[in-house]
Amino acid sequence: MTSTHRLILGLYAAIVAAWPIRHAVVSYIFGRFDILNRRSPRFEGPVPPLVSAIIPAKDEEATLAACLETVAAQSYPNLEILIADDRSTDGTAEIAQRFVETDPRARLITIDDLPPGWTGKNHALQVASGESRGEWLWFLDADTRHAPDSLSIMMEYARSQGAAMASLVPEMRCETFWERAVQPLMGIVLMRSFPLFLVNRDHSPHAFANGQYI
Repeated sequence: MTSTHRLILGLYAAIVAAWPIRHAVVSYIFGRFDILNRRSPRFEGPVPPLVSAIIPAKDEEATLAACLETVAAQSYPNLEILIADDRSTDGTAEIAQRFVETDPRARLITIDDLPPGWTGKNHALQVASGESRGEWLWFLDADTRHAPDSLSIMMEYARSQGAAMASLVPEMRCETFWERAVQPLMGIVLMRSFPLFLVNRDHSPHAFANGQYI
């Protein structure tokens, strides 16, 4: 056996030996997270509270229709949908208006200006919140998409935990080369800065909620 063969076999043995360790480490880390998926319990409360889905949209004509389609398809039975068109200059308002005309649960809120001292998204959320009727507010970004039971699972999780607020870190879509190159790295940096098993601990100074889904 040549030295090259011994090196290859040694590397292979190291990889095989490391795999159970890697599996144990990953299982331990993920075991400390609350992970929701399609098998998680759905809402089982006696009376489903009204939830107001609030979607701020500024120049989101490329993504808004797909987002609204998945929000409208939620299995959760008590939902209103508020779309805050925030000074859009593209076809966002037209897309939102067409949706409102087809879904009686939906309303379009038009925002024409940004007051001093505000950032755009925060102002849009504040305005739409003032127009909402729900006991719960579901803030979500216009470029997100949602499985049909997403809200029902989240509401059951909040109910079972006695939570006043709940937030998700959703699965990222990485479709282009640069999305695949950059987004996972950004996620790693974020999770290193705000470890998920610490952000909801009373003794921890870390606090974090994901604006894509609150």
